[in-house]
Amino acid sequence: HLPGHFVKYEVAAMAGSGANTKISLQNGHLWVLRLGASRNLPFFLSQEPLAAMLQVAVSIRKADDLDFTGQLAGADKTIFTHFSGNDRRMNIALILRHGGTQFVSEYLSAKFTTLNGFVSWLADGYYFQLNQKMRDRWQVFLKYERFDPDHSVINSADMTRTTMGLSYYLKQQGNRLMFSYTHKTERRDASKNDVMMLQYQYFLFRS
Repeated sequence: HLPGHFVKYEVAAMAGSGANTKISLQNGHLWVLRLGASRNLPFFLSQEPLAAMLQVAVSIRKADDLDFTGQLAGADKTIFTHFSGNDRRMNIALILRHGGTQFVSEYLSAKFTTLNGFVSWLADGYYFQLNQKMRDRWQVFLKYERFDPDHSVINSADMTRTTMGLSYYLKQQGNRLMFSYTHKTERRDASKNDVMMLQYQYFLFRS
């Protein structure tokens, strides 16, 4: 932690071949840098401060024969089933909290460049989410998100989602019952694939 107790940084070097893959040291290390800052800010005429947190993370890696098709829906399988090249990613997150109201936003991007430089591929996406606590352990939320897994093409994987939901927190710590409705819009080949979901969530670890 840096002086001031509201700024921190983390640096990590990782090695591996991906989930469910035999360990191999043929790939370069994944280098990750993450910066975070949090602070309480004055909020209009309220005596309660606005809690703000900002996080920025970047990672770089030189990949050798890695399969990214499970992560990148709609990506060219002839390229990303056995990808060799540079893998760069960035993530920016903002969280604002005041009383029972919380606003969360996040932007993510990934850029892949083959070793010969012939293919330079970009994916990115973002979301905004507003949560509002109600009385008696109820919470309502609204989320808007967009994702483009390949900027070079327009297809059904380019998607916009709007989700409305209602959560009920049970007495047991970490338990939640959630109902949500998601409306999906594809940029091409749109279909009627809205989702209505009822789920029970249990969190083993709580922040």
